[in-house]
Amino acid sequence: MESLNEDEIARLLWVDNEDEHGERHDANIIPQVMEEELEESDVQPADAVAIRMDEEIELGPLVLGKNNTTAWSVVAPTKRGKYGIKFVMMNDAKTYYMCDAIPYVGEVTDKLPNELVPEYYVRKLSESISGTKRNITCDNWFTTVPLVDRMLERELTMIGTLRKNKPQIPPCLFQERAVNSCVFVFDANKTLVSFSPKRKKNVVLVSSMHHDDTIDEETGKPEIIIVYNKNKGGTDSFDKLCATFSTSRKNLRWPMQVVYGMLDQGGVNAYVLFVLANPQWKEKKQHNRRFFLKDLSSALTREHMIARSQQGNIPRQLKLQIKAILSYNEEREDQEAEEDQEEQPDNKQKRCYMCDRKKDRKSKSRCNGCKKPVCKDHSVDLCKNCSD
Repeated sequence: MESLNEDEIARLLWVDNEDEHGERHDANIIPQVMEEELEESDVQPADAVAIRMDEEIELGPLVLGKNNTTAWSVVAPTKRGKYGIKFVMMNDAKTYYMCDAIPYVGEVTDKLPNELVPEYYVRKLSESISGTKRNITCDNWFTTVPLVDRMLERELTMIGTLRKNKPQIPPCLFQERAVNSCVFVFDANKTLVSFSPKRKKNVVLVSSMHHDDTIDEETGKPEIIIVYNKNKGGTDSFDKLCATFSTSRKNLRWPMQVVYGMLDQGGVNAYVLFVLANPQWKEKKQHNRRFFLKDLSSALTREHMIARSQQGNIPRQLKLQIKAILSYNEEREDQEAEEDQEEQPDNKQKRCYMCDRKKDRKSKSRCNGCKKPVCKDHSVDLCKNCSD
């Protein structure tokens, strides 16, 4: 049977109805596509996943599908995708787990009075963590002083950079100062800090998490900036993980790009959950996420391949190929299981088998020959029994 290349496979994949192509220019179609795909795959929402997120949460944009053009595509030169459909994401700052995401479609209709578009996305994404007393880190596109106050009402703290056009910033924070100098402004529940990293440049941050003028002794920077720099890369790191082992293929249809993005994001999230549940899994191997994605793809397609091979109306050559793939996967799993068992050393302290039991002398050392626990008095390179 002639094999199909990836371009031919992508051409045959469809996730939408051809009769509704004209309606796809409506911006509301993206959330509908995501919700339909999630319902069909029985995926639970982010706030129902059995994972304890870290205390630090980061908000940021992710761009998908630079090969297609839609009415709501955006240009993002600093992001990996550069141009395409933008998603605003909430990620765990430590594990990069994607907690929630909303497609950016420009102006929205269900905003609160006098609410800016970036504030709308922060409010919607933070609903699932409201009342958890976590900290949100975001850049100057999201951050405003009124937004920080609203997050405090939800028992959430916030750290972010501020643009110079915000009316709540005192003029003294933009005055020219010495390099590496800083000025603090305190409110009842917020702290503003202006740091001068170089001549004629001031960076202003706001924090509802800090209430003092603590400065790091090693770097000379305020602690607010240290915390911000530590947690600000969650979404970009998640985007990089998605791009490292991606299912995406060149395709001009934006629904397919959204589905490819969902598969990549689901693979990263599944890997984070799996490693948290199995911290010892292939910890000594490089690129262990590649092994995880191989095992995941094999597990997801195994039942379908078995059912396919049992059909009577498929070519004999195809049946042989399926059986060869299944047998190869089984052999690889057995081989990897044996390697994992060999790589896991027994580091527990055990009683030396040559010493008197009354001494109760324990050791982590093992004989290279019989693998039994031996103390220093009864071992060289081999235990005395093996050396004889």
